[in-house]
Amino acid sequence: MNGLDIEAYLTYIFETLKQIDHPTEADYRKVLPYSQELPEILKVKSK
Repeated sequence: MNGLDIEAYLTYIFETLKQIDHPTEADYRKVLPYSQELPEILKVKSK
């Protein structure tokens, strides 16, 4: 739906959040599927 590779996206979320001792709401917002801050590498390549 958001053009993300779901496996890469879930891995990114878990790896990113485990590096933060006390995640804030802002930290969670950064990893939501519609966040503009997600790396391009997470996006599905279209043909």
